[in-house]
Amino acid sequence: MRKIKLSPHEIRLFSTEIDGLDYHFFKKHTDAFKRMWEEQGREFWEQFIICYRAFSINCGVLKEFPVKSEQYEVFIDEAFRFIRQEYIRGKVNHAKQFVNDTAALAHHKGSLGGLESTSYSKDPFYHKETRDIFRRFFGNPKEKSSYIKVYLLLPLYLSFGGSVCTCLRNWLDAEDGESVCILPTEEDLRPKWAKKDKRRVSQEGIRNMSKLVHGGMKCASELKAMEGMKQLQREEEAKAKVKKMEARRKGTVPDADSEAGKKNGKPKNCYGCGKLEPKPKEFKKCQKCREQNVKQPRYYCCRDCQVKDWTDRHKKEHKEWKTVLCVKLVHTKEEPM
Repeated sequence: MRKIKLSPHEIRLFSTEIDGLDYHFFKKHTDAFKRMWEEQGREFWEQFIICYRAFSINCGVLKEFPVKSEQYEVFIDEAFRFIRQEYIRGKVNHAKQFVNDTAALAHHKGSLGGLESTSYSKDPFYHKETRDIFRRFFGNPKEKSSYIKVYLLLPLYLSFGGSVCTCLRNWLDAEDGESVCILPTEEDLRPKWAKKDKRRVSQEGIRNMSKLVHGGMKCASELKAMEGMKQLQREEEAKAKVKKMEARRKGTVPDADSEAGKKNGKPKNCYGCGKLEPKPKEFKKCQKCREQNVKQPRYYCCRDCQVKDWTDRHKKEHKEWKTVLCVKLVHTKEEPM
């Protein structure tokens, strides 16, 4: 056994997705991989997967997913059971084939634009070169959850393949000795979406992701999968109503029937301090919102509020919106006869 350090904060080990260079290195050192897999032992690889899961949730690909829901915890648990079954519980050739499969997924990553296309030759679930591997990793295309899993779990599998290649590089350079492992806590292994991150998901992000997943269809299985996101939207709307009622009790919001309300229309709130706009067009719009033509732009009463809100949450909101809008909305299609 060689000395390799494992912890849930190893950025260099867990942060890279597998690509063509990694795959070329892996193919060149296949015999070294087999020796590493056998010498390090199953206990080491169990610890490797535990640390990788904690890193993905707290620092990696799962943290950056634009819409977060407790429903997705089920998919994440299934994915890590699948990784253990394919990579650890079989023989070394089985583990080698799993890394090869993650490289194949990375190679066909560009085909995601054809998901649920009316042309089956473009949909990776039906194309002859990709259908077997996509169905093995993400499930039956007749189930809508399979398309959700592609967007949620594909980066997870690619990062795992890249992490194994990085581990192989470290192993080749490592000295003999016992590996050092700092295992994460139980809390680090569970997404914290229900308590904290859910509040930061914008309504626009929820609506876009809803379209992305089920293209406007509202069958029973889809409603169950999207229940978490819809609950988020209801909570945000209720919170906005409470804030508006409190502001009206303080006399800072003009009623719709009043002269000020008719003249100014809907008053704007400062997203930093919550202050109501005293005059029309007095608050300044976020420059990023203006450039990206955001439907619900952020307004601020002063630069201090803008800088504080940008640092606390608005910068992350723009990153989430950009991620969602970069993904092509998929459309429903009829199943083949």
